[in-house]
Amino acid sequence: MKNVFALVVAGLLLVVSVNMRAQVLVSDSLALVDIYEASGANWNQTWLKETIDGKKVGIKGWEGVTVEREEGSDFYRVTQLDIENINNNGVYPSGTLSPSIGNLSALKLLYLNGSEKGPRMLNLTGPIPEEIWNLTNLERLRVKYTNLTGGFPNGIEKMVNLEYINFQMTNLDCEIPEELFELPKLESVYMQQCNLKGAVPETLSQATKLFRLYIHENKLTSLPFVEVDDPENSKISIEANFFSFSDVEPYHAVNYLKFVDNFQYVQETEDIDFIKGEDVTMELGAVTGGIDYNWYKRTEGEIVVDEVVAEGVMSYTLSSVPKTETYVCKVLGDIPEFDVRALFVIHSSVGDGEDVIVTVSPNPFDDYILLKTDAEIVSVNIYGVAGNLVYNRTSIFANQYEVSTSHLTDGMYILKVYTSEGDVVKKIFK
Repeated sequence: MKNVFALVVAGLLLVVSVNMRAQVLVSDSLALVDIYEASGANWNQTWLKETIDGKKVGIKGWEGVTVEREEGSDFYRVTQLDIENINNNGVYPSGTLSPSIGNLSALKLLYLNGSEKGPRMLNLTGPIPEEIWNLTNLERLRVKYTNLTGGFPNGIEKMVNLEYINFQMTNLDCEIPEELFELPKLESVYMQQCNLKGAVPETLSQATKLFRLYIHENKLTSLPFVEVDDPENSKISIEANFFSFSDVEPYHAVNYLKFVDNFQYVQETEDIDFIKGEDVTMELGAVTGGIDYNWYKRTEGEIVVDEVVAEGVMSYTLSSVPKTETYVCKVLGDIPEFDVRALFVIHSSVGDGEDVIVTVSPNPFDDYILLKTDAEIVSVNIYGVAGNLVYNRTSIFANQYEVSTSHLTDGMYILKVYTSEGDVVKKIFK
């Protein structure tokens, strides 16, 4: 594969004279080669061609690459790299993001995307290289549905031209850098489902140019208010974090074009093992701003159904659980059509899982395992051999689920699958 790309670059050198313009093109093409090879060298075959239909194309014909003349000069640079759902006969990029990404300094648009269908993750692993912030001409950055980890590298304050940033469903597992909301041209932030933690920085209040703010389904704990310039054309989504009544109240008072915040969580989902013959009590402490506490039994299918089981109490006791069940305590305050809530998943020992068949493939595994069962998968835990929890997902409620395992090191693990008909334990290997 490397020989093929050496020929491509050599061809470019022969076709273009050795002057500044040629050096710029070769520099960018070499960076693209590094990016390609680091990500597994298995993208669509147009990346291997110097000619398409008999015409010489060089990097101008490489899939997802846009080359434009620099304004006011004869220089040509790569200005867009758009990698979305690229595959080669079902083989997707699988590797790392090369630090050479920072050499494409004329980039205005960078998209590295998996697919929402499935979802199908773009299997780029490891950290986001800090060289990405060398792309100071970048206006649009989208790195979503990937397996990159490790949070934001230092240096985001250099992105003075950035208008749009999207890291949806990339497991950043970090706090939001305060410098993000200080960027002078920032208009759109899409960081939903990124496992973001901690307080949203106070600098959010300075980001008045925002007209898109999507930070739902994270683990963020407090939220300053930003008074955007044009609320009636703005979309704000902050649902399913750990924000308080007082955090979200100012947002509920604004007339946005679109606003999503029906609930927040007051704590992490609590898993409780129910032992036959004993009562189990679920309890939620006093919530600041809370007025009314109501309990629901949850049934999830195509439509989630919450059936009320107790009203006006902070605790609820069960004396029997025929199978794994989920209960929700919803706390109402003064904000209309909004609650803060806690989930409790009760795992019954009545169903021992002996009759439940859960298939696990592949095993041994690499970057993912696929679980299938005729029962309903409620939650999944993976433990190391020392008993340490290395993976946890709750409230799944499906009979098929893909577990991302790219972050696990080689070795043996214990997989515990909680289903509606009982629990299943298996040994798995990487």
